[in-house]
Amino acid sequence: MQAYKMRIVGRMHLPAINTIVEQAVASWDVTERVKRLALPGCKYRREDMDHMWLMAAEAKDGKLCGFTALEEADGAELPVPGPGLLIHGLYVQPALMGAGIGTHLLQVGAGVAEKLGYNGVLVKSVRQSRRFFERSGLVALRADKETDYPYRYWLALGERCPRSGK
Repeated sequence: MQAYKMRIVGRMHLPAINTIVEQAVASWDVTERVKRLALPGCKYRREDMDHMWLMAAEAKDGKLCGFTALEEADGAELPVPGPGLLIHGLYVQPALMGAGIGTHLLQVGAGVAEKLGYNGVLVKSVRQSRRFFERSGLVALRADKETDYPYRYWLALGERCPRSGK
């Protein structure tokens, strides 16, 4: 049995969401300067909630232990024509990584995309998370232009998502 439940979260949860972001960024294998420069851009703001959906894993004690932020992807970035959903962020408290929370959040994101009629899910990953997305069955996308995000992944819906049971 899971020690957490999935739920939609909103603006009132931003302090808890950003605490998870801070913990995750602190765990990255990069210099302290890079962490310091990256952190402000990784945090979520009230205005982000105008165009994103946030789903969180909530522990039995009511504290959030991970979340994913979802929004409609820019069609020009998708490997296929039609609408796609972007997983803008997927963060898990570092102490809980490997417990299946990230996999469940990825499955929730794919499920939301499927229910809303999207063709697939696009992920832009940091270097440290590449292995997670590759092991989860997402396909790495080539960076065709110098301006492309270097670690992009695609999950076409309708295809079996490993470990999802679908």
